[in-house]
This record gives sequence, C-alpha cells and structure tokens, in this order.
Amino acid sequence: MISTYVRREIKERFGKVFSIEISVGSDCRILKLVISGDFFAYPPEVLDSLEREVSGRHVSELVEVVSSAIGRVTLVGVSRESVIELFRSAVEEVAAKCR
Repeated sequence: MISTYVRREIKERFGKVFSIEISVGSDCRILKLVISGDFFAYPPEVLDSLEREVSGRHVSELVEVVSSAIGRVTLVGVSRESVIELFRSAVEEVAAKCR
C-alpha cells in the first residue's frame, strides 16, 4: 500500500528536464521509482537498473544508491549535482511523512 507519493522535477537554465516519481510504503520502503525527462544519459541502462535496484530499499538509502549510479553515467542537459539534490529533497519530504 502506498503511503507517500512524491514527484519532483528540475529544469536547469538552458538545460533539459529531469523528473522523478517515488512511491513509498508505510514502512518507508520504496515501492517504485520512475525517472523521466528530456535529458540524455549514456549508457541509459544505468538509470533503468537504478529504478529496479531501489525497489524495496528503505528511503534513507536512496541518495547513496543514486549517487553511486550517477557516477556510472554521463548526463547531458542536467548536472549530477542537481540530480542528487533533487533526490535529497524528495527523500527529506518522504522521510518526514513515513516516520
């Protein structure tokens, strides 16, 4: 059962859109992560893998897992720092709601 749903997006100046949707259960475990936008990622499979990898993990682990995955991909149109901050912001919101 979903207890919290968060959607966030960034659009950097002269950049692309990077969006995330996170569904979290009442036990603070991630049910689903969806990453979308008009940015480019090479290789794109890293982000697909990240979406699967975080499923079932406690929300407190998300930023660490994302940071590791982002280090293995080249992003075009959005900065790594902005992406990590976007996830950090979403985690703060989710953590406050599922305690």
